[in-house]
This record gives sequence, C-alpha cells and structure tokens, in this order.
Amino acid sequence: ALVPTPTDVRFRSLTFYRDVDAIVRPSVLQNWNRSYVRYNQTGRLSMRCEFVLTENQEKEMLAGKNTMLTPPTYKTKILLRFCPFELSCEQSDKVPYLESVHVNDLAIPIPYNLAFKAGKKLMSSPSYPFDLTSRCDLRVGRVNRLTVAWSQDFRSSNQFVFQVSLARQTR
Repeated sequence: ALVPTPTDVRFRSLTFYRDVDAIVRPSVLQNWNRSYVRYNQTGRLSMRCEFVLTENQEKEMLAGKNTMLTPPTYKTKILLRFCPFELSCEQSDKVPYLESVHVNDLAIPIPYNLAFKAGKKLMSSPSYPFDLTSRCDLRVGRVNRLTVAWSQDFRSSNQFVFQVSLARQTR
C-alpha cells in the first residue's frame, strides 16, 4: 500500500457533522499502480492506503452506538471526503470521477451519477462525504484497507485530495 502524501489543504466544515479527529490527514490522491490503461485520453487510476483506529477513536465510536437497531447505528461516523488540491482557501467537497471505493474489500455504494463511463462524465459530483463506518473494523489496532479507483482526464491537470475522518452527527 502506498503511504499517503499529506498536504496543507483545508476542508470546509460540514453542515451536519462536527469533526472529532483525523484518521488519515488530507493527502494527495495518487496512483499507486504505474501500469494503468489509457482510453481516449483518460486513464483508470487506483490508490490504496491502510488506517487503524486509536483507543480514543474507538471510545468515541462506541459512545454513540445504538444497538437497538440491526445493524447497529453510530452517531460518530468514519467519513471519506474528497476535494480539489488547492491551498489558497478552505475547499468544499468535490468528488473525482470515481469508479469504485472499497474498505476491507467491501464496496461502498457510489451514486450512479458519479460513475464515469466511456470517458464521459454523467453528472456533476456531489458535495457530501462517503460513510465508511459499516465497512470498517472498529476495534483498536485493526487494519482497515481503503482502495479508491477513479478515472482522470489527461487533458486536465486537476488533482484531488482525500481525507478519512471521525465526525459526530449534529442533527
């Protein structure tokens, strides 16, 4: 797995969440596989990284756990966020042309409008984070593997940043 390259990019605060802690600090979304396939000026890129929860992060998760529901729900979530690589000001969430997101080899649903098919962007990207909570191993010291695959338009120089954070729902 590639070690993420941290940046000084700052994400804007989310409306319905309060940041508790950073699990993976804002890092450049970069291709770990040098042998990507190129289609009509676009290429499929992928990135892998691993993260573990600390004891305090696990306690925060368990403090808001609702076991009355099956599966259990949590007031504190593990969120994956993306934004453009821009250092001049705080950045709003913006998602690259995602092909897949997996945590521990389990797929995270991507809304159809984010799909990048045959070199065409179908719709604009959303401005919300991806909830990884249900796919993560929430025990201290357990390794969670994040894999992101996306398509990049080589005619554009847009780079993206990702972050994995712990955030508590405010509503």
